Amino acid sequence: MLLCQQAGLQVSTYFDSNVREVLTKADQSLGFKLRGNLSHKIVNRNWLLEGSVLTQTYLDAISPDQSKLVVNSGIGLRYNLTPFIQVAGLLDHFQKSFYEAGFSYRWTDYSLAGYAQASSKVTLSTKYSRRNTNYATLDSIKFLGETVEIRIGWHPNSHWLLESLVAGKQITFHDYPAQDVVDDTALIRLSASQEDRACTVQIHGRYRHRMIMGTIVSYEAVTSNSVIGGYNLLSGRFYLSCRLVKDNMLHFIIQRVRKNYRRGDLSGVTAYRDPEERIQNRTYLQLEHKVNQSSIVYFQISHLANETLLNQNYYNKTMLELGIKYKL
Repeated sequence: MLLCQQAGLQVSTYFDSNVREVLTKADQSLGFKLRGNLSHKIVNRNWLLEGSVLTQTYLDAISPDQSKLVVNSGIGLRYNLTPFIQVAGLLDHFQKSFYEAGFSYRWTDYSLAGYAQASSKVTLSTKYSRRNTNYATLDSIKFLGETVEIRIGWHPNSHWLLESLVAGKQITFHDYPAQDVVDDTALIRLSASQEDRACTVQIHGRYRHRMIMGTIVSYEAVTSNSVIGGYNLLSGRFYLSCRLVKDNMLHFIIQRVRKNYRRGDLSGVTAYRDPEERIQNRTYLQLEHKVNQSSIVYFQISHLANETLLNQNYYNKTMLELGIKYKL
């Protein structure tokens, strides 16, 4: 039996150019962030038990109502049925609690997965997950999401990975009415709750040797019984991590989406969306300098252009962060 444990602490200050994610008259803010993580693994011959918890505290100096605590924890068990087949059960919990509780929410994931190695170069995995989410906004919106996905990976050698994914999802919004349109422009609420169905196709290519570099392209089609809920989304992401010179690292991500609603002539509020959480259009750059074996100083800049609660309207935000990471 093998025991593995990792722990870290991260302290930083940040600048946020649009702390409330609004379209106009953005409020700038300064804050302090404290991040801690702990993970533990127990490895046996036929099974692996692992658990982790990550917490982040944002203390906003100028807009205290935007201060928040984020907690993400998980526990999982993997078991080897044969040398080539593995099954797993996973439980994840996420919670975001604002100083003003009206914007807080939480979700819990339950997942069952199976992994198979068809050959030395081909892997296959299937996964079923069920997510329960509870928003504090608008009379505690609750919704349930169920996802089934199939993933195939091809490893031509130790450096390259080519992976494809197909997933289907259904989301039911309890006590949140679907919307219809009258006179071509006016939105009305229906008696039925909103239900969405989504199909996603994704391709991922990655190179890993002296650097880590990859590209992800995905297409998602969503149908809904709510007139403003259906859309098609095409997204692309490129990421790169590499060493610049001794003790200095660069991390870079750029992601862009094109989202086309089936009724692009209609705008409506989607109250269950968190513009801060679902990253859409993003450019991210982080520079790290290794001070010693247990500490790293870093600077990062990121720019977001995410959809607001109002469909088809995007806010812009730039964030600067300077801090230090400690390996405990």
